Amino acid sequence: MVLLGIATVSNIALGPTNVLAPMLIRRVMHAGAGALGVFDSSIGAGLLLGGLVMGAVPPRKVGLLFAFGIGLEGLAMGVVAVSHSLLLAYAGNFVLGLGVIVANLPTSTMFQALVPSELRGRVGSIAGMLSSVAIPITYGGVGILGDAVGARWSYGLGAILLAAGMAAGMLNGPLRRLSLAGAQPAGSAMEPG
Repeated sequence: MVLLGIATVSNIALGPTNVLAPMLIRRVMHAGAGALGVFDSSIGAGLLLGGLVMGAVPPRKVGLLFAFGIGLEGLAMGVVAVSHSLLLAYAGNFVLGLGVIVANLPTSTMFQALVPSELRGRVGSIAGMLSSVAIPITYGGVGILGDAVGARWSYGLGAILLAAGMAAGMLNGPLRRLSLAGAQPAGSAMEPG
């Protein structure tokens, strides 16, 4: 449940990346559509590289990896928030893409391994419903926040929320110790029955 709470808060914290990137590039960086395209492509490149790396190295200490990924996202959003250079903002968005993969892949792996197969549909539906409800509410709230305090401060607040999420993950012993090493897959034939 702690994992789901941290994941939900982190998705809310990432709202500025989905809503305020055009405002950040136009009003803060004083650049145009080309810069916005490169900025958005930077996160895609980070997602791609992160996926390749995470695919090559199977996650074992998924709790620590999840918390590290959330922290990486926070660091990246903080870099974008304080950046006065497009290149630094591009680098921050690239690292953000890496962080998203590092946080999300262990979560998916954990879900598949630890939720019994007969409950996966229901648990997955609840998680999907929470995400579906949170997205439009987050986007609306981030839009209002962006108009009130600006894109830079909104990215900064997202970074702070993500840092708090990482701290919550690291301070939660069961989540921090969560590992797939030696874990028996849920619903496996090895279970007594």
